[in-house]
Amino acid sequence: MRLLPFLLIPCVLFANTDRVIFHHIPKTGGITTRSVLNSNFSKEETLPEFYQFQIEGRPISELFQYKFIRGHFPVCRLKEVPGKRVTFLRGPIKRVLSAHRYYNQHFKKSPDNEISREFICSPEDPLETMRNHQCKFLSSLDMYDPNISDKEHLESAKYNLEHNFFFVGITEDLDNALPILCRLLKLAPPPNVPKCNRTRKPKEGYPEEIIRGIRERNWADIQLYSFAKQLYEKKYKAAAD
Repeated sequence: MRLLPFLLIPCVLFANTDRVIFHHIPKTGGITTRSVLNSNFSKEETLPEFYQFQIEGRPISELFQYKFIRGHFPVCRLKEVPGKRVTFLRGPIKRVLSAHRYYNQHFKKSPDNEISREFICSPEDPLETMRNHQCKFLSSLDMYDPNISDKEHLESAKYNLEHNFFFVGITEDLDNALPILCRLLKLAPPPNVPKCNRTRKPKEGYPEEIIRGIRERNWADIQLYSFAKQLYEKKYKAAAD
């Protein structure tokens, strides 16, 4: 079990501050969430970078100057930055298929587009992507360490969602979840929730063997998503009613 090093980190690092840290898992409605939250922070208060590779090697202390950090930053890279952590999870099968469509509709046409390639599916095969990506993204353990099992990432991610996140939302309930998040952050809720960065679904759908393959390869994400849904209903949605 590799949770112990994370649990030994001083609790003050996770204390609530005015800083909001949005851990944006790709293809979970993050652009919509970002657009709603952006208006509440000035340009100077907001970390301008969106991707981990853009801040790699910088001292963590440099990030303390920002009140709003949002982007494709896994928990393991920002766990020493205190703040109100926010994330959204999406049904794993829908998320993987959306990532596959995104590659074909955007990145494939613009290969120089500045995105994190490891988060995007192969254009030829929607099964060729990081397995159990949501677990690894929300785990405190190094998501790039091949010696850490998916089970260990799952347990770390579940602990983080329950104990170290200010808000855990569900993409499928985004219209309700975003106003709830705003109220909990004491921000004005949006008059309407925009629909940003959607991908076009194929008319013919996906073969059952593809769906089955995604389900088998993302078993830990399926468990984490079920856990997050229960947490959202009990801890966040109910509290805002």
